[in-house]
Amino acid sequence: MHSHQACLAHDGWIGYLGSRIEKQFLEILGTGSFALAPLYLADRDLGLLLADNAITKVPIELANLRTLQIFAQAASAAIENTRLYEELAAKVILREKTNLTLRESQDHLLRSVRLSTIGKMAALLAHEIRTPLVSIGGFARKMLRSTPLEDPRREEMQIIVSEVTHLERLVDEVLSFSRIAHPEYKPVDIASLIQSVIIALQDEIEKNAVKPIIDIESSLPLVEVDESQLRQALLNLVTNALDAMTGGGTLTIKACRDGSCIEIALSDTGIGICPENWDRLFSPFFTTKVTGTGLGLAVVSQVIHNHRGSLRFDSIPNRGTTFYIRLALHQEDAPVAPVPANVETSQETRI
Repeated sequence: MHSHQACLAHDGWIGYLGSRIEKQFLEILGTGSFALAPLYLADRDLGLLLADNAITKVPIELANLRTLQIFAQAASAAIENTRLYEELAAKVILREKTNLTLRESQDHLLRSVRLSTIGKMAALLAHEIRTPLVSIGGFARKMLRSTPLEDPRREEMQIIVSEVTHLERLVDEVLSFSRIAHPEYKPVDIASLIQSVIIALQDEIEKNAVKPIIDIESSLPLVEVDESQLRQALLNLVTNALDAMTGGGTLTIKACRDGSCIEIALSDTGIGICPENWDRLFSPFFTTKVTGTGLGLAVVSQVIHNHRGSLRFDSIPNRGTTFYIRLALHQEDAPVAPVPANVETSQETRI
């Protein structure tokens, strides 16, 4: 309509406008006589308000037309207010989401700064502690070897050596975390790498009465990885597994090819991981151990992340845990971007 005034339509024609109404529209209405008033606000058309006498057959008078005009104006205001309210509500929701994202980003930045500062301080302290610790450990072990078995001081010497060994392990974890850099790839025999890890921890394995089972797929191809970093990641996983099986158990390490990737699965029959700890498992400095640093799994996570691989785990409390490492055989087959950390509310967590 080109007018904002209400008008009558009769026999398919719009009154003073002299406009013919389409037959299809009249068929939908079921009548050719009705009143219509435009819905508009501030010269913006919103629609039409129609009223007919199809039921009562009472003629529509001018007074009815004026009433319809008033209803149309009220309806136009209500429609516009509804539209404005919906737009405002959408903007409020968008602003709330933006504010939430901003707060999360700020919190993440603050945590990152704090962790970076703590990491630098820890690395500095570890470097300063390591040199005298090596000397203390060397002298303590030398004195223990020279102390007769019947000497009552031998037990005290063994305690000193044990505690020094524990401190050396903590220092190594801190330094390993601070030294993680961009991987230097070269073809590596995974079977030999896994065997070297087992040999390095043989004493701990025997001490904990753990039975190691190695299942490597025959003719496994070489994998392009940073051998030093991947060895450290496997050492950390095996060490955690041994800590979870202080009363003995079975450590199973499997490796097989899956298309253009290799998957390493490391399983233990230990105490498992409590579900409430799943979302913090790979966070730096988070640990459930009395004497742990909380850097072991953080190092594993970062190493696999740098290799553009994936890390997941399955765990059942009091039954055991399995960690799965998936790496591309060749770096050109690895994902273009590193796989981001994504904690799921299930027994599977991907890095």
